[in-house]
Amino acid sequence: MIIPLLWFMRASSKSLAVWLNIELPGDENLEGSAVDRTFYMVLMSSGILILLIRRIEWYRLIKSNSVIFLFFTYMGISIFWSEFPAISFRRWMHTIGDLIMILVIITEYNPADSLAKMLKISSLLLLFISILLIKYVRYLGVQWDYSGQVEMWTGVATHKNTLGQLSLFAGLYCMWDLLRKKSGLFHKVIIAFIFSMVVYTLNGSNDSLSATSLIVFIVGSLVILLLFSFRSNSRKMITTMMVLFFLTGGFSFYSQISEQSGGLFTLVAGSVGRDPNLTGRTDLWNELIRIGSENQPAGVGYGSFWIGDISNNLWKKFIWRPEQGHNGYIDIYVELGILGLAILFILVFKAVKDIRNMLKYDFSYGVLRFTFLIVCLMHNLTESSFGRPSHLMWLLFLLSVFNISDYMGKKVAD
Repeated sequence: MIIPLLWFMRASSKSLAVWLNIELPGDENLEGSAVDRTFYMVLMSSGILILLIRRIEWYRLIKSNSVIFLFFTYMGISIFWSEFPAISFRRWMHTIGDLIMILVIITEYNPADSLAKMLKISSLLLLFISILLIKYVRYLGVQWDYSGQVEMWTGVATHKNTLGQLSLFAGLYCMWDLLRKKSGLFHKVIIAFIFSMVVYTLNGSNDSLSATSLIVFIVGSLVILLLFSFRSNSRKMITTMMVLFFLTGGFSFYSQISEQSGGLFTLVAGSVGRDPNLTGRTDLWNELIRIGSENQPAGVGYGSFWIGDISNNLWKKFIWRPEQGHNGYIDIYVELGILGLAILFILVFKAVKDIRNMLKYDFSYGVLRFTFLIVCLMHNLTESSFGRPSHLMWLLFLLSVFNISDYMGKKVAD
């Protein structure tokens, strides 16, 4: 699990160029440094070698996850109509690396235990180092907003929201691990220590915190508690939760972009003292929907829209210079069109069906998969991670949607 662990830790932190204090030339700021690309290539090559050594029945694995491979294939095909095919291709190859790492994890002899170890180690190290940076190496652990007045904790991450996502998944892991099985005192102490760091980092600075991560963490924790508490009705509860999510999420999103009152986004934003306009997100969403509607049904091509201000003029319209759409569904709509969005929703529905079946033979792992799934779906309502190479939430989404009932040439269970 060392290879996926390194990949996940890099996905949750700043680039190697930052840690090694390597100054990037202007033409490399877009795609990272040579040392980062070399790092990723070494891990990808190692991951491929591991998969080749293992006895995997690829036909059965691909068949049981056909929609995932279809989505990646469609992303690759969309490069042909991208205005920046070289950049699109590099980004697509990068996210192929994400796919390789997920395959390495799910083809472990015991994926749930291996994943738990990886989550524990990465959470412990990354959060501990983050707090050290915030406290003692502030030029690395703290950033300021565009006005220069708001302090934002970043720790090992690139932004306060990214640190919030790291804390989010670490906290959910702690909740899940404590409930899934009995463990020794030493293990409980480690989990308690990780959870204390989660609470500290989610609280943020006096000026700023990641509200999305905090709210999603609370919801994810409730999901875990409910599923473990009402195990016999867990399959029905999953169906109910998904229906509620799509109904409330869809209505709230429509209300937000149409500037109607009563949407959940507005109520939640008001309850945490935030701008009902979601810090400019609503205006950005309307602009992106307008742009996306002009490039249907296939979109502008994978990875070809958010390239600084090269492919759009949004930085002139929004002083905070957005680098993503702050809504994963809209970003998919812009880059992959309504076709890509349809494949994404089919993938989600199939994953829910697979998870419901998994609860019969591996309940705890099924709970973790569903928690990651609902958390990623919620997160992408106000942030964007679908299809973003080596983004922590994208990796968790892939973990949640992969069906592991068939792997290594045998059935785990029927």
